Amino acid sequence: MQVIEPNVKITAADHIFTSGIRVLQTHVIQHIDRLRKPHRQPYSQNFKDKMRSLGVDMGKIGWRGAMTFLPYRAEYLIGQIETRPPKRMLEVGAGSSTLLFAALAHRYGFEIVSLENHKASVQYVRHLLDGTPFSDRVTLQICNFRRREYDNGDSYWWYAADLSSQGDPFDLVFVDGPISTIVGRNGALPEVIPFLKDGARVYVDDINRPSEQRVLREWKDHFPRLIIATECRGIAKITFPRNSASAESSP
Repeated sequence: MQVIEPNVKITAADHIFTSGIRVLQTHVIQHIDRLRKPHRQPYSQNFKDKMRSLGVDMGKIGWRGAMTFLPYRAEYLIGQIETRPPKRMLEVGAGSSTLLFAALAHRYGFEIVSLENHKASVQYVRHLLDGTPFSDRVTLQICNFRRREYDNGDSYWWYAADLSSQGDPFDLVFVDGPISTIVGRNGALPEVIPFLKDGARVYVDDINRPSEQRVLREWKDHFPRLIIATECRGIAKITFPRNSASAESSP
């Protein structure tokens, strides 16, 4: 896995915000996470067999991490990728999903760009990918945050990422970051649209939560032509009418 820090200018206010978020992630949120006692069904044998066939070591993935690895959502995403493998994928928020996507990228020959702000999450992903034959499929950007705006002046926070120098347009995007309750995921669509290939698919995780529901409503207001479908509980699939993604205005 190649890890880079993009050279994107941010303001002093952006620096302060980024530092504050990292402190919360390191000293507050991780402590709360350790106190949680999730009650979830164990992985089914069929799911374990599927992961094994992809070369994924389930022993490395626990109930907690940068992303909760819910089997039914993973199975849905596997099906979406295997039905129509992408050429280039953007993962917004790194975690255990990175391991799954890297294994699929190795099998189907696509590359992944992953965005993350939290260094502990990057270390976790390194642990997951270490020793696998598909680590080289991932380029991970460790990003600060910066304040951005829609055309009408409404603002949002987004990764200070560099997508312009990373190759061809993306035809698949998975959004599971940044931390939604504090930073928000509003910036994913307006910032990524200029780098989408015609016919691209965007998947948004955790849409059962109020914060993600607000994000979807906000996007629909700003980009009325987008199509939002729920084919899997907790995940939204966003597509655009043919040739319209590139026509949507960007901030």
